[in-house]
Amino acid sequence: MVVTGSISGSLFCDYMRVGLVSYVHPNLPALETVLNCTVSVDEIICVGDVIGYSPCLQECLERVRSVNSLVVQGNHEGNVGTSHRYEHNEIAHAGLEFAREELNKAQREWLAGLPQRPKNVGASHKPGHASSAVHRSINRILQQ
Repeated sequence: MVVTGSISGSLFCDYMRVGLVSYVHPNLPALETVLNCTVSVDEIICVGDVIGYSPCLQECLERVRSVNSLVVQGNHEGNVGTSHRYEHNEIAHAGLEFAREELNKAQREWLAGLPQRPKNVGASHKPGHASSAVHRSINRILQQ
């Protein structure tokens, strides 16, 4: 998924073009297609689920790491380092188990270090013009 939009109020210009990427679930051909559509944006932000159901997880993870200035932890990233089991979705659980086996230590540490809470996007922008990037409902995250 890619969404482009503008954050108004940059110190340097009137707007900033931002590409939002999420739910990669590591579909490398789709990710590359989306990234090819974002060449005119100023910043690419990923709001989670870089890993998941497909065998291209290392390639997708490294590709997202190479282009993103902000990546927010999705539920799949958050569950790699835990004993969590997707009890009602065997396909999601199989993807989680595959990720636990295939990702190297540095990749698992990078995923574990991703922020879970909302991160301000455009913090260097004029007051009142920053946005938050979250994977899930911001209300659900703030209640945790």
